[in-house]
Amino acid sequence: ALSSGINAEYGIPEEVVARAMQRLEHNQEKCFEFLQAVLVVMTEEECTVEMAETIALLDFPDKKKAEAIILIKQFSELGFSTEDIVEGLKKDPVDRDALLDYLTR
Repeated sequence: ALSSGINAEYGIPEEVVARAMQRLEHNQEKCFEFLQAVLVVMTEEECTVEMAETIALLDFPDKKKAEAIILIKQFSELGFSTEDIVEGLKKDPVDRDALLDYLTR
């Protein structure tokens, strides 16, 4: 029910809702809060739902979310995987030099 309601009302792909439900152990309240965070990031940062999902998972303060999106895009263009970039951001949130060190270690 949550999946079809969120998908129909907000346009979040069902696979994103399904991943959230699985990740949050089918707790509908927490899932709804997470998906609201995804929507906020999508709207404020004008990014894809996939990027918004990644950023929402990092749970950064708002200012750091925008910086993280820029770093993910920049380092992805250089050929680094999103997964590796995200792992680096978890260690040192939005520190470009630390992220580069992490990715080239």
